[in-house]
Amino acid sequence: MQDIEIENPQKAYGEVQAVAGVIVLVIVGKAGYGMRFSGNVLSCWLGFTLGALAFFALGYLVAGLAPTARIAQAVGMILAFPMMFLGGATIPMEVLPQSVRKYLLFTPWVKIILDIESIA
Repeated sequence: MQDIEIENPQKAYGEVQAVAGVIVLVIVGKAGYGMRFSGNVLSCWLGFTLGALAFFALGYLVAGLAPTARIAQAVGMILAFPMMFLGGATIPMEVLPQSVRKYLLFTPWVKIILDIESIA
């Protein structure tokens, strides 16, 4: 029997953690809040997977360009928090001014939110 060796265990752990997080969110949404889903589960899962891959790629880009891990972490937070708060994940995009919305369409967070909202 041959052992399977994972080339990058941290990457695999991040992917498993993301999948586990989504499963927990769906369970809590259904049990605690009566969440209903009328869309295609496979399409929604594909949207989530592509979004996660986009953010993994952004993280690898920052990590590859930053000289130290501390700087990479700071740059990652500087990029992630404005995208999260202004991209429709916390504050609905409809309440943001038009001047802000036209620039947010270039961020991956907004594309993920819009894609999953249109599928669900």
